[in-house]
Amino acid sequence: MARFSKKREENKKSKLHYAIALILKIDPSSFDVDRLQIYGIEVIADLEDGCILGISFDIELNELQKKIEKFINQELGGNKIAEIWEILDSSRKLEYILDQNLIEHWYQIKDDQIYTVDVGISCIGSKPLFPNYPKRKLDESDAQFIPRINNWIKKCHLIEQERDEIKSEREEQFKAFIQEYKGIYLKNADEDIPNLAQLSDSFSCRIQIKGQGLKDLVFNFPYIFDVSLHNENLDNNSGSSSINNNQIISQLKEDDTAEIVYEQEVSEFQKKLVKLFTINFVNK
Repeated sequence: MARFSKKREENKKSKLHYAIALILKIDPSSFDVDRLQIYGIEVIADLEDGCILGISFDIELNELQKKIEKFINQELGGNKIAEIWEILDSSRKLEYILDQNLIEHWYQIKDDQIYTVDVGISCIGSKPLFPNYPKRKLDESDAQFIPRINNWIKKCHLIEQERDEIKSEREEQFKAFIQEYKGIYLKNADEDIPNLAQLSDSFSCRIQIKGQGLKDLVFNFPYIFDVSLHNENLDNNSGSSSINNNQIISQLKEDDTAEIVYEQEVSEFQKKLVKLFTINFVNK
């Protein structure tokens, strides 16, 4: 599991909230991904094959650990954790958030060259989920039901406002991040979308940024779920990398040249957590 780097501070970059990235394999037929908020995990992207990319600012995953312990001890409230089948190596995050073009050309990215990329940012946050529309009871009158509907509308409106605030905050954080590398915020994709069709849980934009900043962005900005590289950025004489995807992903994790902008750390607790899942869930 990756802890977003402290090296930004050492290199006089702005502070980011420390978080760990998680890739969880869940039971897609029964597990409600919104329940991950109960465990202190924010969903960043719903991936293929029943996998979820999430982040947690609770570095030790205390709430998740409590649920695991309840399951092992067969206590009330621990059953749902069994629907999280596995915690995968979060270094695989890169193969999910980078487009194929960027994966293949990663080792051609030059620190001082300017690149144009499209970036998707999740804005779900850890705020309350939208409540279900109230079901009318058989013996419920209009006078009883209408106030419940109005209460539901108010709750949804408040949650929508909170998500809009999260979206605005993350847009500002993102702009500040790219400006540290003298990057340019070219276009917000939402500008081309009618207001009624815009999503409050994410935004996409096009930016220009130096290669060093691009690496920093990929590894250290926690809310990213998609990064796509434009062909116009690539050296026509260089061709694509001859290394296969698995080799690229493996080497990205160990690349010393990018150490200035990111760092991969695995705590002893996190190792135990993965082992615990393997013993108690995967092997059952």
